[in-house]
Amino acid sequence: MIMKYFTLEKTLLSGPYYIPNVAGDKLPIDKRKSLSVIAKELTDINGEFDYLRCYGFGDEDNPDDFRLWKSQRFDIYRFTMADVNRLFVSEKCKSILAKYKYPESEFKFYPAKLLFQGQKYNYFIFQQHDDISNMDQANTEYVIYDPLTNNVIEKYDGELPTPDNYDLIFSQLESKNLKMKFSRLVLSHSFNIFSLRWFFWGAFIIIDENVKEDLERNEVTGMDFKEIDFEIYFKNG
Repeated sequence: MIMKYFTLEKTLLSGPYYIPNVAGDKLPIDKRKSLSVIAKELTDINGEFDYLRCYGFGDEDNPDDFRLWKSQRFDIYRFTMADVNRLFVSEKCKSILAKYKYPESEFKFYPAKLLFQGQKYNYFIFQQHDDISNMDQANTEYVIYDPLTNNVIEKYDGELPTPDNYDLIFSQLESKNLKMKFSRLVLSHSFNIFSLRWFFWGAFIIIDENVKEDLERNEVTGMDFKEIDFEIYFKNG
């Protein structure tokens, strides 16, 4: 049985609003500098990030825009001011994620506080760095598809995309109103949680169905799950 994999997506609240991000703009200057460091690399930080807050959401003059998210504290938030893959997670969420196998060279938890309704709560910045060294590019397969219909046109058998040829390959496809996507992603080592940033796909945290079911069973709030529409294989367990 092939394992299913999912990306984490921000939960959409009632109406056209998402759960807000959190930001560290109220942190002391030294901690803000530390945030800029861990946006680029995993490092040791003394102490915790105290405090972070929900940032910019809706119309401040319209209390209805704020009531939806100010009345409920969530387990997972996105983080502004840094890498798109950074999450801000509650103690409950951390205890679940930490049980599973992930590349320790790419992931780290930093203690922090969330200021919510005048109180501070224990949270963690869950930092992920996109490292494609785990990707087996030679055995990964791609298809060309129509982005309007999502229909696959043909298997891609041209030159593999790299930083040097990416623009050329995709400009040629876009001139025909076509795009490329994975059909089979091959990784060297198996993980329950990993991140991937790839030219045409974007940057995502990926979890397997065991992690998804654990998060759902424990009613972790703040993220929805989108099933990946391509196969993922691992060369080594």
